[in-house]
Amino acid sequence: DLYAQIGAYEYNPENLQRGKGFNLSTDGSRGAIIPAELVWTPKLGASSLPGEYRFGYYYSTADAAEIANPAKTGHKQGGWFTVKQQLTRHDGQSDRGLTGFMNVTVHDSKTNAVKDMQNVGLIYKGLLDQRPQDELALGVARIHANDENNGLLDEEYNTELYYGIHATNWLTIRPNIQYVHHVGAFKNGDKTWVGGIKFQTIF
Repeated sequence: DLYAQIGAYEYNPENLQRGKGFNLSTDGSRGAIIPAELVWTPKLGASSLPGEYRFGYYYSTADAAEIANPAKTGHKQGGWFTVKQQLTRHDGQSDRGLTGFMNVTVHDSKTNAVKDMQNVGLIYKGLLDQRPQDELALGVARIHANDENNGLLDEEYNTELYYGIHATNWLTIRPNIQYVHHVGAFKNGDKTWVGGIKFQTIF
């Protein structure tokens, strides 16, 4: 239930060009993004409720302009912590119940447009016996923008409530409503309500 993993992703803007969608050459490479992660997947309590805990760090070898002084360059880096833990079971059924999640990321303030970001929420699967695979969820997110030049940016907050309707084994319909405070992370940004719907298919 404990393991580590590491990877490397090439940063190559030339791969965005038409005709280079499957390009195995490293010509034009600017560097690599190297993430490393420690993962713990315990089963907690007398009910053996499953959880997943991730601690990670990334470093980019590519040159990046500094936010405060674009003439200077540095290297992007940051870390994250994520947790997803089932908190309860519904009538003893392991695939139903309440699950909590939290994600926290931090980035170096010299080269990243975002200083840090957090989101936290709760998901209840199978709240109604007639709809055992439906989901009801509520989440809150905060994004802290990096603005060392003009001081116009600060934080954006987003709250979302959704209900996932498991229509068939291959289709989930998820209407949602969101409230956004300080749109775009502007200090004097607008406040707005947003409604949406998501269709998720599995083939």
